[in-house]
Amino acid sequence: MTIGDGRTARIGCALRGWLLGAALGSFALPAGAVMQTNGPVIPAEVNSTTCESHASVCINDNEVDEGGAGDIDAVMTATISQETFSPLCQLTFKVVARGASYQNTFGWYAVKRDDQGVASAPQLSDLHVFLGCGDAIGVEKTLSLPKDVGEIGFFLANDGNSCVPTQDDPVLGGILTEQPTNLFFSQREFNSDSGSGDNLIHLLVWQSRANPNAFYFGWEDLKGGGDNDFEDLMTYVTGIQCAGGGEPCQAEGEGVCGDGIMQCRDGALACVPTQTPSPEKCNGLDDDCNGKTDEGDGLCKQGEICVKGHCEPPCGTGEFRCDSGEVCVQGVCIEESCATKQCAAGSVCRDGKCVAPCDGVVCPYGAQCRRGLCVDVCEGIECDAGFVCDVRQSSDQETVVGVCTSCDCRGCGDGSSCVGHLCVEDACKDKTCGDGTHCVAGDCVDDCADAKCPHGQTCEFGRCVGDVTSGSGGAGNGDGDEGGDGSGAKDGSAGGLINPGGSLGGSSGAKGDTDNSGVADDKNHIEAKGCSCGVPGENGSGRAPLVLLGLLLGAAGLRSRRKR
Repeated sequence: MTIGDGRTARIGCALRGWLLGAALGSFALPAGAVMQTNGPVIPAEVNSTTCESHASVCINDNEVDEGGAGDIDAVMTATISQETFSPLCQLTFKVVARGASYQNTFGWYAVKRDDQGVASAPQLSDLHVFLGCGDAIGVEKTLSLPKDVGEIGFFLANDGNSCVPTQDDPVLGGILTEQPTNLFFSQREFNSDSGSGDNLIHLLVWQSRANPNAFYFGWEDLKGGGDNDFEDLMTYVTGIQCAGGGEPCQAEGEGVCGDGIMQCRDGALACVPTQTPSPEKCNGLDDDCNGKTDEGDGLCKQGEICVKGHCEPPCGTGEFRCDSGEVCVQGVCIEESCATKQCAAGSVCRDGKCVAPCDGVVCPYGAQCRRGLCVDVCEGIECDAGFVCDVRQSSDQETVVGVCTSCDCRGCGDGSSCVGHLCVEDACKDKTCGDGTHCVAGDCVDDCADAKCPHGQTCEFGRCVGDVTSGSGGAGNGDGDEGGDGSGAKDGSAGGLINPGGSLGGSSGAKGDTDNSGVADDKNHIEAKGCSCGVPGENGSGRAPLVLLGLLLGAAGLRSRRKR
């Protein structure tokens, strides 16, 4: 994959130190730089063409050796937000620099988390030394991790000018047998600096350009702080990738630009928007990211209005009449029981009651209900080389998420095989299922099985789409103020999603039919992002992905979105 800029993920630490420095005019903070908790930009570099006290030279000398361009700026690309990693099949450890007199050792540990995902501090017996204090610059070692090791972190240890005692382990690396004088982890929450007043940064991480599955680890090896050059010990580790990607996140911007997926960018997890601004369409989205939904002229043809994401003639005109049990309010059919109901922000009216938008919704396989619509959990997730997006149940068993994963290294359990980076039942490994289906126990099962789509939608080919057979096209169901601020129509009919204007455009009666194809948001309209959520071994899900998040939100609600 192409490594992105990643500057949005870099953390400027200790804001008070930066403000003080700025007020005094003592320094200007480079864009994207990391700051030490007590003030200075790190790593500190002196004018030099050698590795000593110059992290960029250390990194780029090795990058050239690895076949890269050697153009990494260590100050501008340093990260601290990536603390744990996912190992590939084989790891290689290499000593790049030793710029301190302390006898530093470097190794790895398996990250331990409880059922809620909270990590616990590593114990001495968990710490495996793989680069010893006597390993000189250029020494390289290879490690094959156990298949079930999972997420890993790294550590540095020293006893000052003495090597830390270890117990030999030729397979996983020597295990520490005594508490070191200085011990620092890639998971910074487990570090302590006696007398410093702050938990200082002891590790900077850089992602290699020559090998995207490789990272540089630059350490400061002294409690209470040092010279901040981060080449006291610098190591180069190949065969690892970012851990923790794939979760939904809040990106900068409004509308469709405000929702993203955590992805690896330049060695750090960043919230990457799933969409960029585009011309406004009648689809229930803030396409142009200006804080307003379905606004402007030309969204629908003359005589039609934009109602909750699709164009339709106003009820009470021509032959368009509401179904039994519905009434026409402001040109929109709504349930009689919702005609005088006003719901609070984030809720909708159904059967005369204010409920959560996802209540009663059971999404098709590989989808999750978000803000009242079923969305493909792998949409927008770009996995690194050797990883694909897989459908996973969260630890609370209530949420389905898309997670970048790979079974190439760790293998699979009994009765399953690794196919296309995913663990697949042996009965399914040679099975190819069509669009809208997935394999279970050797049989192709409909993704729509047991699905209960949101009101006004039906499940077709594994996706919830607008019900084109309904007289109202699935709109006007009383879902007023959905995701808004409660300021929509008091009858709860549309919650600000009605656009009575429009002179051009198409109408299909299907929610989200923005290309007049008669199919809601078909794959000719939305570009697949390359996930592997359906047929084993494919790099795509086989389904036309639904747009992530920001759906069915009123204009007022979008304007009040909290920016980050």
